[in-house]
Amino acid sequence: ATKGTPSNNLYIKGIPPSITEDYISQLFSPYGSIIEVKILTNPATGVNKGIGFVKFNTTEEAALAIKALNGVPITGSLKPLVVKYADVPGSKKTKSSGARIT
Repeated sequence: ATKGTPSNNLYIKGIPPSITEDYISQLFSPYGSIIEVKILTNPATGVNKGIGFVKFNTTEEAALAIKALNGVPITGSLKPLVVKYADVPGSKKTKSSGARIT
């Protein structure tokens, strides 16, 4: 089961420090048309924080990528990737559920 509200924007966790945005782009490109890839980095060191986002053209493409890549380890990592829908902007304001599942 995929967590979060379906969207074309994916949250990725568990990215090894050696991995670049180009690598992530190549990893996700078989599943659809990618609009944007972003890996969060530490401004002081330039080292990636292990978290990134991939934005697809459609929600369906994003869903295919989640099915294919969530829980799969990638080069340079012993831990599997976590791939899920990114929080939709504005959805954090409503705290109807109480506890957040991460």
